Amino acid sequence: MTDSVGSKGNSGYSNSGDWNSGNWNSGNCNSGHFNTDTPKTIRVFGKETDREAYISCDKPDFLYFNLTEVIDGRLVTKEYKEAFKDSYEKATQEDRDKIFNIPNFDADMFFEISGIDVRRDNEAELKKKQIHDSIKELEAKVQELKQQAGEL
Repeated sequence: MTDSVGSKGNSGYSNSGDWNSGNWNSGNCNSGHFNTDTPKTIRVFGKETDREAYISCDKPDFLYFNLTEVIDGRLVTKEYKEAFKDSYEKATQEDRDKIFNIPNFDADMFFEISGIDVRRDNEAELKKKQIHDSIKELEAKVQELKQQAGEL
């Protein structure tokens, strides 16, 4: 299926709007057939979501990956979940954490789609943060005790 009217981001036939899935849509961001409007909501993680909230949220860069890459001069094609995981593993922690900003984020659905279990990664990061915070508290206490000792 291709967009035959020169619109962008369409799958389907005869769409004059943009970012449609389906056929004969003149509106934008539609899923279905013969729509003339632009819907106010879209489905994100299986739930109705304000379209503007989704569009404006800061999405992680790791979501944009290729299934093919050149390795040692050869074109290699990866399975979808393998490529998704590779992109996630190469991402910074800051970029990984952006996944939680997507409206209606659902870790179970994300795992089903990507094969990435962010629940496990998120728990590990939480533990690291707790340890880091504890160390900072101990360092502050040491400084306080040193100051008190110097006053004696």
